[in-house]
Amino acid sequence: MPATFIYVGVHLKSKRFFDEGLLGEDAAYAQTSRRATRVPVSPFTISTTDGMKAWCDLLAAFENHLLRVCRTDR
Repeated sequence: MPATFIYVGVHLKSKRFFDEGLLGEDAAYAQTSRRATRVPVSPFTISTTDGMKAWCDLLAAFENHLLRVCRTDR
């Protein structure tokens, strides 16, 4: 079953979130790290027109992806 997980947090990389607490060479064995594609996203601001558009575009991209995943007419 395909699934999409979205992790949102501050400094996930520096906190070694995806390394499951493993250090050094052992971190290469962390399943979370091997199975995830990290997509860093800069903080959004909605106080400007450009910022609001960027935020809405990101939400629309997620929505479009989820709608394709959830289709039942395949």
